[in-house]
Amino acid sequence: MGRQQKVFPPISPIFSKIKFMKTKNGFTLIETILYSAIIAVASIYIIGSILTLTRIFGDIRLRSSINISARTAMERMVREIRSAESINTASIFGSHPGYLKLNILDDSGNPSSIEFFLDGTNLMVKEGTSQPESLTASNINVSNLIFRQISVSADSKAVKIELEISSEKFYDTAILRKSYK
Repeated sequence: MGRQQKVFPPISPIFSKIKFMKTKNGFTLIETILYSAIIAVASIYIIGSILTLTRIFGDIRLRSSINISARTAMERMVREIRSAESINTASIFGSHPGYLKLNILDDSGNPSSIEFFLDGTNLMVKEGTSQPESLTASNINVSNLIFRQISVSADSKAVKIELEISSEKFYDTAILRKSYK
């Protein structure tokens, strides 16, 4: 004959929901959305922190490179000034870009010269007739170079160096040892 339908007693709506939630395997849509939002916020915070740390590390490396280049260049210029015989009259003092030409004796005792000057934004040194060499790293831009001649006494001469790299200023002064007796 025909199929008979089974009739079940009515279940209250609250009971059916509780029973369904107890027997489920997985997450509800609301739980999934909530967890996704928490993960998204945490990811944004973590990525932002990583980007900030990367930028700070880059700034620290640049500052370190600037300081190393400036210190190396200043030490070389001071050493050469101290050991020079005299200052050549072709030097340009008190203005940017400065040019310093020193009269020196080479290793065999012959008269020679050493020059410090800017080539674009690179601090250069030229010894005698050799090719100019850069005193600063390739990623360093010198924005200001000024030499000032200082007469300490009638016999003593000194040179003050003002060097600016990426808005950081460096100063040093050296006395020509052979200018005083």
